[in-house]
Amino acid sequence: MKDITYFIGILEDSAALRDSIKDYLEIYGNFKVLISAGGIEKYTNYFEPDNIDFFFVDEHLEKGSGIEALIAIRNRYPSCKCVFMTGDSNPQLLVKALENGACGFLYKPFSTSEIAKAIEGIIENGSYMLPNTTTKLLIMLNKSKDETEKKLGRLTKKEKEVARFLATGNSYKQIAAEMNISYHAVNFHVKNIYTKFSINSQAELVYFLNSMKSEL
Repeated sequence: MKDITYFIGILEDSAALRDSIKDYLEIYGNFKVLISAGGIEKYTNYFEPDNIDFFFVDEHLEKGSGIEALIAIRNRYPSCKCVFMTGDSNPQLLVKALENGACGFLYKPFSTSEIAKAIEGIIENGSYMLPNTTTKLLIMLNKSKDETEKKLGRLTKKEKEVARFLATGNSYKQIAAEMNISYHAVNFHVKNIYTKFSINSQAELVYFLNSMKSEL
């Protein structure tokens, strides 16, 4: 983490919070904030950089919603990791954010140390969720058990094995070592699982899989 510079975008309607996130990140580590705006409209008026590694996105913006921003960011920066900032823990909102590219959540009000935890969690595990978030998501995901079982039936033996490791929090490198296959092979299997489950992010996949670990 110390050897890499990560490029950051911030969409937050509070200028004070935007500045706090920016100041903290640029002091904390090798982070450079390239985009800082209060809404989608202002963001899209920027001369957009070629790459953003992490985007912090507020639920409520000056122009547009956080969900709309996630969609725009995913289209512009497909590999970008988005942290959704909200004061609303409604599981339907969380699932909608996950479906549109969020891989981490920060609940307002949050401390600056949580910003670092979110980024470190995403770098290490692909997602950052607090326990209460996981619980809410699992309740919703369990409601679709019948559909889940149908999707499981579409997985190959190898894909199920990869899924089991993902459900217990293993990284791609750890899975490759455990299964004695290459990192690229793991990535190939995960992409197939994404397609078969109709999902878009590793965070969504992990919590989807955790809802059905007993079925894998």
